[in-house]
Amino acid sequence: MFLLTLACTWVSQESYDDRLKQLDDDGDGFTLDGGGDPALVDCNDDDAAINPGAEEVWYDGVDSDCAGDDDYDKDLDGYQHESSPDATAVDCNDQDPEIFPGADDSWYDNIDSNCDGADDFDQDGDGVQARPPEGPGNDCNDLDPNFRYDPNDPPVDSWYDGMDHDCEGNNDFDQDGDGYVATEYLDVDTYWDADLTIDCSDCLTGRDFDCDDEEATTYQGATDAWYDGVDSDCAGDNDYDQDLDGFSDPSDPDATITDCDDEDIEASPDGLEDVTDPRDLDCDGSYNSVKAPDQGLVFVSPHDLRAGEDSNRTYFSVAGREITLASSGTTYYDTAVGFWYSFTDPTAGIQGEDIWLTKLTSNPAGLDLSSGHDVVIDDGYIYGATGLLTSSGRRVDISRYDISATTTQQAVKLESGPTVDFNDIALGIEDGVYHAFACADTDIQYVQANDATILAEAIEGSAYYTAGGATSCSVHFFDGADLGILGVTETSTGDYVTYSFDPEESAPTLTEETRGSDVSPADLDYPWFTNQLTVVLVDDVNSLVIVRQGGSEAQIVTPGPPLNAALAVHPTDGTLYVAWADVGGTAGFAYGDVTSGFTKARITTSFVAYEAVPWVTATGNHLMLGVLGSSEVGVAVLSAP
Repeated sequence: MFLLTLACTWVSQESYDDRLKQLDDDGDGFTLDGGGDPALVDCNDDDAAINPGAEEVWYDGVDSDCAGDDDYDKDLDGYQHESSPDATAVDCNDQDPEIFPGADDSWYDNIDSNCDGADDFDQDGDGVQARPPEGPGNDCNDLDPNFRYDPNDPPVDSWYDGMDHDCEGNNDFDQDGDGYVATEYLDVDTYWDADLTIDCSDCLTGRDFDCDDEEATTYQGATDAWYDGVDSDCAGDNDYDQDLDGFSDPSDPDATITDCDDEDIEASPDGLEDVTDPRDLDCDGSYNSVKAPDQGLVFVSPHDLRAGEDSNRTYFSVAGREITLASSGTTYYDTAVGFWYSFTDPTAGIQGEDIWLTKLTSNPAGLDLSSGHDVVIDDGYIYGATGLLTSSGRRVDISRYDISATTTQQAVKLESGPTVDFNDIALGIEDGVYHAFACADTDIQYVQANDATILAEAIEGSAYYTAGGATSCSVHFFDGADLGILGVTETSTGDYVTYSFDPEESAPTLTEETRGSDVSPADLDYPWFTNQLTVVLVDDVNSLVIVRQGGSEAQIVTPGPPLNAALAVHPTDGTLYVAWADVGGTAGFAYGDVTSGFTKARITTSFVAYEAVPWVTATGNHLMLGVLGSSEVGVAVLSAP
């Protein structure tokens, strides 16, 4: 008896499928799983001609090499060959991936990169190819289909329009081809456009043209006698403007403003005066005088013309009871205006006007701007010190005007004491702190502020000095010395007195340093940008402007008793510039130093002058002279001597 035992092994479907992938049904040496190598996977194991090692035949619809790409896109640029039954945009060159519908097509390279079928040498599509070097054809303007060379169907070519539409290359102003341009088209400035297709630069070569064909002596190249009103040489210029500076000789019957020297292009009513040059470059009648033209602003009771500069602008500032702007005609009351110039080219004139104090367009009751004001221009801000008489007392303000934002903040010091008007106000800056001294007949009031306190509309410190009083005052700081100097003309004695003070104290003590009774100045000024004490004093008794620097002094004799004087210093060579106005209503200036002396010059205005102030731009190239009248202001610009 035999006992037979049978045993079975169970295989899962997944294992079975994996085993099938390891078989090579078509016998081409490649399996469905590629032996674990994705690059050897047979994409069709029923066809021995299809496997990763097969040679691909393009455009038969069969992926013979199992690469997985589009059999109708050999260059793999995303566009199919024309043989594809499904192609929507046909690739006209399936061998080059940079050629396909919509590609950027560079003209004149003989490649139809965008497959639009257009002639690559015919950009304007007029059927005529471009001329060399762009193409082999005869189109003289391949950007405009209205220009082409086509003897069988030539475009319309209108004569005398300067356009060679038929590309014949002939002179469009010489229809009969005789080599002479029609008389009425000889003015090439009017009838010729250099951007057109014909280069007519030699149209007039070999002959002269006639701008007046009724006058035998008038033609190109003829001798031209100036100032006879005849353009004999057909140059097209003004026969009364020999130096071509835009201003006519006085003999011009139609001229309203004439040239003082019509043979010198640097001399004209718009010329930049140089008082070291013996020529009268601005035509004001004298080489050592300059014009200060009215700048168009209108004032009522203006006072205290000041100047300053930041990195972009040169400012002149005036305070007044009423100010009417030149640009808008708007009138503001009891305020101050800064009008500015480009410090690199101040000859371009006023570039803007800033009402930097209050912007009241109606007259305020119980509020009067006092005499005296001063400004410091610094880093995009106008810092100003002003005085105000109110119903509750006398007030000193230090203001900060943001030039970009056109907004003003004020630190206010209100006094309930004397209501005597201020005579003068001096403002200075030291280590970011602003110091204002307001001088009156009986007292001097001091206010101190910085940016933080101004924004909080508060002061940092203040003081009140009753001894002496002052008719004028000016303040100066020495760099790195923590020392301030206040110079005053003392009311009670008429003496010129200097006081030192510590700018770090909130209520500084004034210590008398010098006292001079040899002169009783009506005005004084300390300039900016000098580290030695330099002062200009006005001696209205002896008609002198006195400049002192260190231990030296120079005196400038003025035509009449001076009313005011101001001082500026050249930023590089230290030359001193003094400007003044006298009781006769004239203004003047001088330049030099206290050792060698000063050279005087006159400032001419169309109005009576009451104040004058100099300013040298930061470049050192230009001297600017401001002159204030009873209702107007003028500014002269000249080369800094």
